[in-house]
Amino acid sequence: MTLEKERYERRAQETGTRLLPENDARLLQALETNDIVSYYDESASGERLLTFLAPIKTSQDCRECHSSKKTRGVIQLSTSLSAIDESLATSRKNSLLVLIATIIVTALIAGQLLRRWARGPLEHLTGAMRNISQGDLEQSVKVVGQDEFGEMARIFNVMSTEIRMTHAGLRREQDKLTTIILGAEEGIIVTDGAGKVVLVNPAAERPRCRATSRRRSGWRRNCAACRRPTP
Repeated sequence: MTLEKERYERRAQETGTRLLPENDARLLQALETNDIVSYYDESASGERLLTFLAPIKTSQDCRECHSSKKTRGVIQLSTSLSAIDESLATSRKNSLLVLIATIIVTALIAGQLLRRWARGPLEHLTGAMRNISQGDLEQSVKVVGQDEFGEMARIFNVMSTEIRMTHAGLRREQDKLTTIILGAEEGIIVTDGAGKVVLVNPAAERPRCRATSRRRSGWRRNCAACRRPTP
C-alpha cells in the first residue's frame, strides 16, 4: 500500500453532529442537485442569518475510500446580517430625510411660483371690482389664457356690461320721470325712503294762490303770484 493510501485509510468508525434533520427540504435539495443552496434564517437571539448549504462532492479518487455516492456531505455556513441590516436602516433613514427635505423645498418653490402667477390676475380683478363698487362702471379686465383666471375675467366683463346697460336704462327712465314731474302744472315733491326731499318741481316752488282754493266758475282779476285771473 502506498503512503497516500496508508494516510487516507478508511476509519472504522466515524462520528459527527447533525445540524439539520434528515427530512429538511433545503438539505434534501442540496443533496439531490449537488448545488449550493442559500436561505435566510434567524438565530436564537433574533438576528437575521444568511446560511449556505454547500455539498461536498465525491471525486473519482475519493470513491476508493468513501462510498460511491456523488455527495459525501453538506457544509453549513452561516453569517450574521446585523451589520448589513443596520447599514440599510441608516441608509433608509437618510434617504427619508433627504426626501422630506426635497419635498419641502419643492413645495416652497412651487408655492412662490404659484403665488406670482396668480397674484397679477387676482389683483387686476379685485381692483376692477373695487372701482365698480365705488361707482365707476366703465371697468373691464383683460382676458389672458383659457384657464380659470381667464374664465373669471370673461364672466366679470359680462357682469360689468350688464350692470352698465341696466344702469343706463334706469338713468333713461329716471330722466323721463324727471321731465314729466318738472313739466307738471301741479306741485309735486319727491322724497326718498328716509323722507328726504330729492326733487321739487317748479309748480311746487311757486307761492300757492288763494284763489285756487275757491271753486268759482269765473275769473275777475289776475293774481300777482300765479298771473291767473281770480274770481
